[in-house]
Amino acid sequence: ENAAHQAERQLADMGDQVSDADKAEIEGAIKELRDVLESEDPEAINEKAQALQAAFHRISEQIYEKAQQESGASANGAGGDDAPEEEEVVDAEVVDEGN
Repeated sequence: ENAAHQAERQLADMGDQVSDADKAEIEGAIKELRDVLESEDPEAINEKAQALQAAFHRISEQIYEKAQQESGASANGAGGDDAPEEEEVVDAEVVDEGN
């Protein structure tokens, strides 16, 4: 039940980033998981929970890749040289000479 509830919450958080087809797939997997919970069959419950997790993972990857492409396109479209400069990192030790 917790996995189904969490999936519903994440789906709502993703909002318009998820296509209608993907949303329907996730909602179907949630329903299947809730239906099998009544059977109290641990193997069936585990199978449906894993199917829900796999569907969510696939959709999350698609959203991540799309965001990466969009950020790459905006960085390259703005001249390409707008990457932040790297700061120099200095490894140091603080020594208190007052003692």
